[in-house]
Amino acid sequence: RIYVRLSDHSNRSIDGQIDDCREYATRQGFDVDHIYNEGQGQSGWDGDRDEYGRMLENAENGEFDALIVRDGSRFGRDKRERIRRFFDLDEWGVEFHTVSRGYTDPEDPSDFLMEVFKSMSEDHGKRGEVERLESEMAKRKENGWYVGEAPTGLEYDAEKQYLQAVDDEIDDVMRVYE
Repeated sequence: RIYVRLSDHSNRSIDGQIDDCREYATRQGFDVDHIYNEGQGQSGWDGDRDEYGRMLENAENGEFDALIVRDGSRFGRDKRERIRRFFDLDEWGVEFHTVSRGYTDPEDPSDFLMEVFKSMSEDHGKRGEVERLESEMAKRKENGWYVGEAPTGLEYDAEKQYLQAVDDEIDDVMRVYE
């Protein structure tokens, strides 16, 4: 099963989270039978997250055996809750997977600690964003697309793949260059 939520301060989309989680599930050979979608504007600090509560209840009742989230920060409000819930899932026989790290093995202390550290860094919003940007840059390079802000006198085309001249600026740029 998949769990998604989107805080008010996030620039990511619910659909993007679902797509990423579905792609991960396909790669792992999982059959997704339900998505717990908390929706937009749901802070991890909100104790009234109905879908989150339903997901935990279903996990405890043995209704599924693997949970996929895009990243650990989606899973709980803070590192303590994430740690508790991680061990709850293990006790209930549910594997915990993140798109960014894969399966987190509760028997491997370093694997578990890396997930905790990663989700802690995601609380500060930096590491996860850097990883996403690195992935996007690698994709752009692989496709032969320009990487970075468009230089003066140029702009991205509508698909944000290639650079094209800005008519009223390119002559000035060429004059400076010459």
